[in-house]
Amino acid sequence: MAQLYLYNAHIPNPIDTTHYRFDPVDDFENRYKEFEKENRHSRNINFRSTKVFKKAGQSSVQSHFYPSQLKLWDYCAVLGLFQSRHIFPYEDKEGGSELFARVGGRTYDWPLLRVNEVEAHLGDTVNKLDGFSDRERHLFFKSLGLLFEAELFTPYSDLKDVWYLQPIELFCRGLYCLDNNVQNPKKVPGDPHYIDYLRYAVKKFNFETQYTKTKPIESFLTDIKDVRNWVMHGKVWECKVFSNRAEEFTFYHRVEALMKALLLSYVGINSFDNRDALIHGIVLGNAVVPVWVKD
Repeated sequence: MAQLYLYNAHIPNPIDTTHYRFDPVDDFENRYKEFEKENRHSRNINFRSTKVFKKAGQSSVQSHFYPSQLKLWDYCAVLGLFQSRHIFPYEDKEGGSELFARVGGRTYDWPLLRVNEVEAHLGDTVNKLDGFSDRERHLFFKSLGLLFEAELFTPYSDLKDVWYLQPIELFCRGLYCLDNNVQNPKKVPGDPHYIDYLRYAVKKFNFETQYTKTKPIESFLTDIKDVRNWVMHGKVWECKVFSNRAEEFTFYHRVEALMKALLLSYVGINSFDNRDALIHGIVLGNAVVPVWVKD
């Protein structure tokens, strides 16, 4: 019988959910340490990490993240957000796997959620997304998918800035429209400006009062607005937005951190050990070298 696996997930203990049971592979701890070691530089080496067992009666349930694919993809998407890496399924059988999977991409980074937090939130988050309306669920998975394109798959030389700016605009504008019952995002009453959507999302999830740094985060939102207008209007071809690559990296790392913080809050995850480090990096611009709590 074919065995389902996940690649690149940090699941050292069994996790039981509505649709699947996840078990670590044999000798997981030693193999995971080697995976971490090998990815300190390249960050693109894959690791068969987790055995997956379907629950009875759940085999026909399909994914919202990748429609027509296994429900397992929703778990991969949520795990990818939790652990900041490319996590995908594989079916081990004669002739190889027939499952759809993106290949390549960054496979390792510091996890946002610790092991015990992943165990506590994985199943509940997928169940919560299943209970969302179609619009609410689409907003989460579409924004997350665009973020993955920027974070995991697109080199800096290939319009990475566009991929980072798309999900933050989609999510903040979509959140405003959902909360205000606006059916057509192109015709919003009052014609809010782009930065108004950013401010709305940040205020809704109480990020602006973190560390009482309202002015620094407002300054960052203004930077996002300015860069977005510069990039989307094609002015980047006339003049560089950033003076050097380090400045560019810092800016988009902060955008990535803000996007992840928004998505986690959207599904009700507002308390986790690395939240302060995540928000602190957004506000003060220290996200290049975050102080993560590691397991």
